Amino acid sequence: MMFLLTAAVATGACPGPVHAETIHVPADYPSIQEAIDAATLRDLDVIEIAAGTYLVSSPINTLGKSVIIRGEVGRDGRPATIIDGQATQGVFECTSGEGPTTMLEHLAIRNGTSTFGGGLLLDSSSPTITNCLFIGNNADVDGGGVFAFNSQASFINCTFQENQASLAGGGIASLESDLVLTHSIFISNSAPDGGGVHVNNASITLSNCDFELNEAILGGGLSMLGGQSTIIGCTFNQNSAEDSGSAIESISQAEIASCTFWGNDCDGLGTVRLGMQETLADSPFSFNQAAAGGGIHSTGMGEVSGCILVENMAEFGGGAASAMDSTTYSNCLFTMNQSEYGGAVHAFESMMLMDDCTLESNLADHGGGLYEFGSSITFRNGTIMENESLYQGGGASLLASSSTIENTLILSNHVEGDGGGLFLSDPPTTGFMLARGCIMQGNFAQLGGGAHCTFGSAPEFLLCDFDENIAMLAGGAAFADTADPSYANCSFTTNECIDGPGGALRHDSDPTLYSTHVSGSFFCENLPDTLSGSIVEGPGNTFDSLCSGQCPADLNRDGVVNGIDLALMLDMWGTDDPLGDLNGSGTVNGADIGILLSSWGACPS
Repeated sequence: MMFLLTAAVATGACPGPVHAETIHVPADYPSIQEAIDAATLRDLDVIEIAAGTYLVSSPINTLGKSVIIRGEVGRDGRPATIIDGQATQGVFECTSGEGPTTMLEHLAIRNGTSTFGGGLLLDSSSPTITNCLFIGNNADVDGGGVFAFNSQASFINCTFQENQASLAGGGIASLESDLVLTHSIFISNSAPDGGGVHVNNASITLSNCDFELNEAILGGGLSMLGGQSTIIGCTFNQNSAEDSGSAIESISQAEIASCTFWGNDCDGLGTVRLGMQETLADSPFSFNQAAAGGGIHSTGMGEVSGCILVENMAEFGGGAASAMDSTTYSNCLFTMNQSEYGGAVHAFESMMLMDDCTLESNLADHGGGLYEFGSSITFRNGTIMENESLYQGGGASLLASSSTIENTLILSNHVEGDGGGLFLSDPPTTGFMLARGCIMQGNFAQLGGGAHCTFGSAPEFLLCDFDENIAMLAGGAAFADTADPSYANCSFTTNECIDGPGGALRHDSDPTLYSTHVSGSFFCENLPDTLSGSIVEGPGNTFDSLCSGQCPADLNRDGVVNGIDLALMLDMWGTDDPLGDLNGSGTVNGADIGILLSSWGACPS
């Protein structure tokens, strides 16, 4: 049944009872507005609206009253009471200081059109909206479904579908408001900024909400500018954006936790773009794609922890993540992502910190796990393993880098070109590249199975182990040309060059210009030879034909277990540094001290 809601006609209009508890539309009043007019101000009257379609000719205003406006529910649980704006005006307005006892329940609000808030306009009000459907509404500026200004409304179990705005917030636009939404759905909404939701100088709490198939230029699902929003337990599936943030575009201090991001598509930067001081935790990303940062693109000082990024893709850089500032990643797993530069991570002029992260089985043309340029990244206590690249850096490709890689396992990475574990090129503007306490094992390349240093780079390797790396042409463990790498207190064991020189180290440069410096290091069973080319040997190197003479408690690889090794181990106390974790328990502790003390003295020959 369809009803036309206009001004009351004298004949047939029933005056509402004074202080009535329940008012029925259309039985008691033919229009919803007349029922609201008849309701008392504070008595929480209930307006029951029968199932059917109601055409409104002017927006329905709740007049600041504590009133429950309730529709009927169909067998499918969806609203059976439809309020239709006929694409000529907005549908509902709360503009008179309404509080949470002003309630809209079980209503389908559709075809509303207004400058702001085609379905519902909130101005300095805080109503409660439950089980309502906002569908096919339009705003000439902001808030196709809902526009909120200076309001604190709550939305529970609502659906926002196929709403659109010409500027921001296809589903909802919130300006200087604190909205709370739980168990709500945003599907197929669109706007240039915030296809599903746009938040401007405001805070929003989204709990267990779903965003699907929303579209925007910025923030396909959600865009946030300023404020301290909280997004917990939400899903973002198959949203899209042209410029950035197919799921979320944020320049705010938002907290995002336990959300799922799947199948989102951005022509520009990131499924989630972090642009300020956001935190993002415990959230899986899979099958997302973008031009850069298939999962996450950061340009601010955000913190990302406990996230799993699987099978994401970027056309240019950072299959899983890209960074241009100081983002921190901790305890994250990046696996089976791919891109041209940086299968997992791409960093440009960044100061990222990556702590206890794993880059595994990622694929790229350059930098299978990580590619960075002009950056100062700290990558510590992590793992870079089984990544592949076509040209350079099976594990990581670092250009003009002053990064530090510390206490990291670099294992079984593969490149068709150069630098199986690491490819290091170009001098940094300031500082130097340092690898400390790393284990580089089982990597493969044409040149430099473990590492390739070139084009003026001068990295320092300290207390690193190179084991079982393979090069086809030169430098089983490491290769250098036009570079000045140095190796101190490292070990080189059972590395191999299959069809060229330098089973351990090879340097192809004019020694008056560039050379490899090595001191205090241990070499054994490297094939076909150990050192080749422009190598400068410092003091303390040890060469054994067999590796049985090496003792793991000799942390600085000087051939003697003594107080220096004990001091190094004490510095590692309580960490999971693989160099000091002699028994492989995962923690440097008293058991490792016991092993060291039992090995005291000269290492066996």
